Amino acid sequence: MNDQVETKNFLLLYISEHNFALPIESVVEIIKMVKITTVPKSPDFVKGILNFRGLVIPVIGLPELFSLEYRNEILNRAIIIVSNNDELSGLIVDDVSDIKIVDVNKIDKPSKHIPFSQFLTGILREDDDLIFILDLKKIITFEELEVLKSSVINLENKDNGHR
Repeated sequence: MNDQVETKNFLLLYISEHNFALPIESVVEIIKMVKITTVPKSPDFVKGILNFRGLVIPVIGLPELFSLEYRNEILNRAIIIVSNNDELSGLIVDDVSDIKIVDVNKIDKPSKHIPFSQFLTGILREDDDLIFILDLKKIITFEELEVLKSSVINLENKDNGHR
């Protein structure tokens, strides 16, 4: 009989008063809030773009995406740089906590009745808390990424043309 427990590592983070988690293998780096350049005609949850190690990457405000309020002042927030299908993006959150090793049997499927369930892969039952596990593939879709890339290229071309 095999008594091994299948585990997975997650980065714990906070948005408003809620606990969320990201698979640790998708996290590239966690940085303090930095200047973000806004992108015209982008959705409200797309806060803009930033220069990360010479790469221009989109930045998503998770509270805006989930219709939640920020808990922390802007300078106390964090940006989690994540890799999704070899594309980097930044996710603004109130705070990050630690890394948690999770028994995958404690993860339930998200109920469709949760307002932002389409962005979740599961819900972790942890003592008296519930932790929402984020699905990066659904947070920023391929189509949105293409729109952002074309906006960035247009901004870069405009800047190069006026100098």
